[in-house]
Amino acid sequence: MTSILASAVLLVAVNSQIGDVGYTVVVEEMFYIFFVLCLMAMLAGYRHEKLRDAGRKRVAVVSDHVAQIIYAGTVLAIIVVLYRRYAV
Repeated sequence: MTSILASAVLLVAVNSQIGDVGYTVVVEEMFYIFFVLCLMAMLAGYRHEKLRDAGRKRVAVVSDHVAQIIYAGTVLAIIVVLYRRYAV
């Protein structure tokens, strides 16, 4: 949560200093990607705690592993997409 708040403040600061230039779109995309990844991590942790509290520890562990795979896959997909779009 702290990361999201700090990043939001940073995004506002960057937007106010740079103005309306083409590369701010890329900077904003990176911030939004970071926000989504943070949200994914928070939701996975919330889901884990709910399952653990319900006594379904095995399902919680499996859910964690699936969330980690999805997270890593999302990061790799984003790297590939951004590389193809912005590579020189």
